Amino acid sequence: MSHMGISKKVYSWMGWCPNSSAIHTAIEIPSYLNIVEKGSPISGRGLLFFQLTWIVVGLSFLTALAFLPYLPEIVPVHWNIQGDADRFSDKLSGAFGLPAIILIMALFLNLLPRFEKMKENLEASGDFYQVIICSTISLLYGIEILVLLVSSGTMISLEVMIPILIGCFFAILGYIMPYIKRNTTVGFRFPWTLRDDRIWKQTHVHGGKIFMAAGLLVILIAPFAGIWGIFVLLLVVLLASLYVAVYSYRLSKIMDTRNGSPI
Repeated sequence: MSHMGISKKVYSWMGWCPNSSAIHTAIEIPSYLNIVEKGSPISGRGLLFFQLTWIVVGLSFLTALAFLPYLPEIVPVHWNIQGDADRFSDKLSGAFGLPAIILIMALFLNLLPRFEKMKENLEASGDFYQVIICSTISLLYGIEILVLLVSSGTMISLEVMIPILIGCFFAILGYIMPYIKRNTTVGFRFPWTLRDDRIWKQTHVHGGKIFMAAGLLVILIAPFAGIWGIFVLLLVVLLASLYVAVYSYRLSKIMDTRNGSPI
C-alpha cells in the first residue's frame, strides 16, 4: 500500500479528514493545494503537515537513540524556573521520556476531533488544525533536543532558549487563529465566542495579531532577560490572554446591545 493509501486509512480510522466537507458538497479542491490524486478527501496542505508531524515523532526517537551513548547514567529531567535541575532519572528513561510524551501527544491531538461537537467546522479548518498539531509536536521536539544537549554536558541556557521556542510557537499560533472556524477544540473558546460566528471571527482576527505580537516580543526580550526569561514568557502570555478575553467579552456586549442577542 502506498503512503497516500496509508494516510487515507489513518484519517478514516480517526473519524475525520481536513477536507471532508468539500467532498460532501462537491467542491473541488483548489489545484494549488491538491498534491494528492483528484477527488481525495485529504487536501495537500493537511496531508503535508500530517506527514511532517509523524516525521518529527520518528525523529524524536532517533535523536534520543543518537544521544544515548553521550548521556551520564543519571540525567536531569526537570528544571525549576531559575533553570536549575531539580529532578533526575536513569539514562534510558531520561532519553526516551520526552519522545514517548511526543508520541502520546501526537496521537491525542489527532484523535481529539472525533469528539468535536462542531465537527463540520473543525473539518473545514482541518488544514490549519494539522499545522497547529505539527507546530505543537515540533515545539516539544525542540525542547527534547535542548534537554538532551544539556544532559550530555553542552552549556545551553534553557531559561533563554525555551522562551524563544515557545515565543515562536505563539507567533505561529497567532498567524493561524484567523483561519480557524468556530469549534470547541482549538481557539479562543469563550462562551460568547462559541455562540456566534461573528464574535468568534472578530476575536480570532484581533486575538491572532495579539498572540503574534506577544510571541515576537518574547523572542526579542528572552535573550536579554537571562534567568528572567521564563517570567517574561509567563507575564507576556498572561497579559495577552487577558487582553483577548476582555476584548472579546466587550465585543460580545456591544454586539448584543446594537443587534440584539446573537444567540
